Amino acid sequence: MVHNHPSGDTTPSENDLKITQKLKQVGEMMEIVLLDSIIYGDDIRSLLANDWGGVSLDRI
Repeated sequence: MVHNHPSGDTTPSENDLKITQKLKQVGEMMEIVLLDSIIYGDDIRSLLANDWGGVSLDRI
């Protein structure tokens, strides 16, 4: 899943984390794996990498 933050700040909001967790749970019920949840802004942040801590993909 990918969405953008028009402000450019890729810090995940509480809603970003909740929605990602819900999508992950629903996917598991349907045997669909959510590979990642990515926020696009001034940089790119992965929510599922590093135990929800977020990783800027330009560092990988």
